[in-house]
Amino acid sequence: MHIKNGKLQALYRAWSFDHNQSDQSFFNGKIRNIPFFICSRSRQFGHMYGNVSVEVSTNAVFMAYTRLDNKESLGLEGDNMARNTFYYVGLIFVSIVWGINFGISRWAMEVFPAEVFVFLRFGLALPVLFLLLKWTEGSVKVEKKDLLKLALIGLIGITAMEIMVMYSIKYTTLANASLLNVAPWPIFAALFAPLFIREKITARVVTGGLIALVGVTMIILGGKDGFDLGSEYMIGNYLALSISLIGALFNLATMPLMEKYSPLRVTTWFIFFGSLFLFPITLDKWSTIQWDNLSIVTWGAVAYNVLMCTVFAIVIWNISMKHVGAAKANFYRYFVPAAATVAGAFFFNEPIWAAQVVGGVVIIFGLVWIATERKAPPAIKLSNFNR
Repeated sequence: MHIKNGKLQALYRAWSFDHNQSDQSFFNGKIRNIPFFICSRSRQFGHMYGNVSVEVSTNAVFMAYTRLDNKESLGLEGDNMARNTFYYVGLIFVSIVWGINFGISRWAMEVFPAEVFVFLRFGLALPVLFLLLKWTEGSVKVEKKDLLKLALIGLIGITAMEIMVMYSIKYTTLANASLLNVAPWPIFAALFAPLFIREKITARVVTGGLIALVGVTMIILGGKDGFDLGSEYMIGNYLALSISLIGALFNLATMPLMEKYSPLRVTTWFIFFGSLFLFPITLDKWSTIQWDNLSIVTWGAVAYNVLMCTVFAIVIWNISMKHVGAAKANFYRYFVPAAATVAGAFFFNEPIWAAQVVGGVVIIFGLVWIATERKAPPAIKLSNFNR
């Protein structure tokens, strides 16, 4: 027999199960004909409700569960909606932080070579991340077999991608780099998601994403610089487009590991390896730094990059992405150019054009359309049920 979650709202019996035990457990006991639900507990994330498939008999209960923190609570759609809203707000917050950084980073880049600045951003974040990990979770270890995966993710997602970002800006226009970097990223994430995770791309997500894509295009091309496909910019254009593909694969590659470890642990370790691979690239750059020109503003820009853009933003992004799904989360990157446009106006008196304002409204509409999608609650299958 099948019982929909919506029919289990009158709950008066709960079984708790600890995630830190084995993934398959048998419980002996007598099950009466009463509504019940499975409440799963996690030491890292507090009380979370699990998506479970339960086979019940009079003598034993077999429970197969999926350790995903973004699963629906049984019959509590309103509670799940509220939690998802929290994560969507987190994605918006991070995108705004990253967008503002386009303006703030200029102050630091006036003194530090790009390679050194990127290394400082991630390298100085490492002590904070490891201390935070030790304090919140009691250990910093990962299994040896996962170190290679984390090293590869760090090499591609931190070292290679950050270098490509620098050279894409150097070899093409800012408008080209922004559009080719940001716009295709979520599309690539949606296309390649099935290779890494079980995530269904619905018509609503596609529609909202396309609407938001129109908005981000209006913001980037609505300024004084248009999109230029001239041959002199082809290298930079290809680099910018490659960043979208690599960035999407980078995000997706972290998802399976975040089923095993917390987002904080995964983030800490891939940043560790990314920083490790970045350091050799900076060796011939340190001597070019004019240390006398360092000011409070410069160090403030470094601190913003270390704490806000790396420690807080990447961890919050990964937690939120884990809960709402990689495809949905990456469409929220479209807030980045909107925030960058506002930051340019605030810090450097750059004009905001009417088309960019309209584009911002269009982005908000598309992303709200995605965020308000309601998921149908999964059914719980009860077999061999004896009255």
